[in-house]
Amino acid sequence: MEVELEPRVKSLPFKVKGMSRESPLQKASHVLDSDLRNHWSTGTNTKEWILLELDEPCLLSHIRIYNKSVLEWEISAGLRYKVTVSESAGFLRRLIFLRTSVDGIGDGGRWFAESLIIVTVLSEGTFSQKIYWMPETFPKVRPRCEAPRRDMMYPMNYTPCRYVRISCLRGSPIAIFFVQLIGITVTGLEPEFQPIINYLLPHIISSKQDGNDMHLQLLQDITNRLGVFLPQLEADLNSFSDAAEYATRFLAMLAGPLYPILQIVKERETARSVGNISESEASRNSQPVIALTVSSNFEPRRSRIMSSLIFPTSCYLAFRPDAIFILLRKAYKDSNLGNICRVASWILWKFLEPIKPPEASHSCSEITTSVPDEGSQSEPSAPPSFADYSDLFGDDFKIPEYMWDSIFSNVLDIGLVEEGILHVLYACVSQPLLCSKLADNASDFWLALPLVQALLPALRPSINSSDLIDEDLSLWKQPFVQKALSQIVGTSSSSVYRPLLRACAGYLSSFSPSNGRAACVLIDLCSGVLAPWMPQVIAKIDLALELLEDLLPVIQGAHHSFARARAALKYIVLALSGVMDDILVKYKDAKHQVLFLVEMLEPYLDPALTPVQSIIAFVKELPGILNSVC
Repeated sequence: MEVELEPRVKSLPFKVKGMSRESPLQKASHVLDSDLRNHWSTGTNTKEWILLELDEPCLLSHIRIYNKSVLEWEISAGLRYKVTVSESAGFLRRLIFLRTSVDGIGDGGRWFAESLIIVTVLSEGTFSQKIYWMPETFPKVRPRCEAPRRDMMYPMNYTPCRYVRISCLRGSPIAIFFVQLIGITVTGLEPEFQPIINYLLPHIISSKQDGNDMHLQLLQDITNRLGVFLPQLEADLNSFSDAAEYATRFLAMLAGPLYPILQIVKERETARSVGNISESEASRNSQPVIALTVSSNFEPRRSRIMSSLIFPTSCYLAFRPDAIFILLRKAYKDSNLGNICRVASWILWKFLEPIKPPEASHSCSEITTSVPDEGSQSEPSAPPSFADYSDLFGDDFKIPEYMWDSIFSNVLDIGLVEEGILHVLYACVSQPLLCSKLADNASDFWLALPLVQALLPALRPSINSSDLIDEDLSLWKQPFVQKALSQIVGTSSSSVYRPLLRACAGYLSSFSPSNGRAACVLIDLCSGVLAPWMPQVIAKIDLALELLEDLLPVIQGAHHSFARARAALKYIVLALSGVMDDILVKYKDAKHQVLFLVEMLEPYLDPALTPVQSIIAFVKELPGILNSVC
């Protein structure tokens, strides 16, 4: 029977899940094969059935049944099924569940949900063994339909289903050659998604001839991507009918522009469930497995192999699904927070891309070393694609495109930066002014990623076992978290600090904690006392950080000796001024003597230590004075 089908539907693979009975030679598995030499037969004339399970849930468009001798049947379909057992009269003593292998039906190696289970009921004086496959919420798609021809095609009207039950009501005897199920695969489709199916289905049906149906794409993305988060979406789906348009837009935002955030959360949940890798093993396994480019202060990006995503339990706070959904619901309602979340999602999406080994450098200061790619099999194969729903819901759903420097990002520890980004988003919730400032310059947020990595210990809120994540995300209101957020927003939202962030990137993301700490302090100082000297700091960043790292205990101990800390800063400024270039080695070797001298001469140095075109004569004479001291 020829029926013209729309181009987007196809024949779907399925298997036989169960049947009321079968003849020894006419097995139920024969309905899978279009060979007309074989068929399924029960050898009876009334009330038999066969249950088919699709490999994936689908929107069922048509069922084709090549009938042998069935006169009347009923077709029902659904997404889940349950098994009920007929019990003989008498007192039920116990149930014995036996795994069994039934030819063509089960593999005998799985339990209840995967293969046919024979339930044997033992009761007083009686013995019964019979199964009824009762689908949950199986609507009758075709109630009591006749079969006037052998080759019958029944429209199913895009019924969402995973199981199809064909009940043969009359036959002479009941027998079927083969069955063909036709429709559109919708991976992850569950009964809980029924409200969104009901809302989108009229649009999908009205676009049958559209090869690029965005409503169908939206449904497939929602079910495939959000299925693992059904517990967090339960309230939204239960109240869907109250505000269908609002809920649909929210789900579309989660499955579209914000999905990389959920993808990261899903990865971390998977990694956390891997309990057979110790932290020391994870640390060893997370070493770079790609070609490394080594330079003066830049180090290689850490790859996103699964073992590199395994952290101590305390580091999973940012990835808790309940916290993420509180954040994303707020982001959906607040335009500034939503803008930041979309930019953060785009950055996380870039991190999900497979890592390409950097090209060989032609610079003499860089050395390229090849390392065998032993962990390549563990790398994610491809990042999730972005679906642009802006045609359906407006510009907020457009996929942004921002500037991205892969060389700059290659110095980052991806796992730490992912966590840091989420902490920044949580902290923004309680700071609308900082949130607005960051949103206005969100496209440049990627420049602050090394700083986010370095400040991660400060961004992590301290948490006790009794602390709960509330709707206000109060954990991220702690003062040290807010201070770290303020520094990140202040530097990333000002064009003045962007060259400094670039210059410090290698140190901020260094393997050495002391390098990262010194770089954070330098950025903080450049927003204060060292602001006039920022061009010199950037020009001589290696020297500035070398001296600052050495003098960090003195500077951070200002509450013990303020004069000593000021002298240390002046010592650094003098080194950066260019006056000491000829005797720089001696200048660094005689650090403590010079600090003493600078502290003594402070009243005379203050007028000279200003970034002007001409340096005061006294400063010009300093090398000679210091040379005699050294």
